Amino acid sequence: MVEEFVRGQLSQSTAEVRFEWGPTGAATLGAEKRCLVVIDVLSFTTAVTVATGRGTTVLPCRPSDPGA
Repeated sequence: MVEEFVRGQLSQSTAEVRFEWGPTGAATLGAEKRCLVVIDVLSFTTAVTVATGRGTTVLPCRPSDPGA
């Protein structure tokens, strides 16, 4: 019942920008979108390790970098 509510009432399927949580959310968006942005404020190193371990290219930059 909760899953039906989430799929219906809280669906972000028509939004240009969507937010998800955890591996399941990332897998869902990865199947639908061409670009994913991972924000892991608690463990950036873990996020980079997991992403690169799965073949993702990570482009790090400093906040002051004009290309950031």
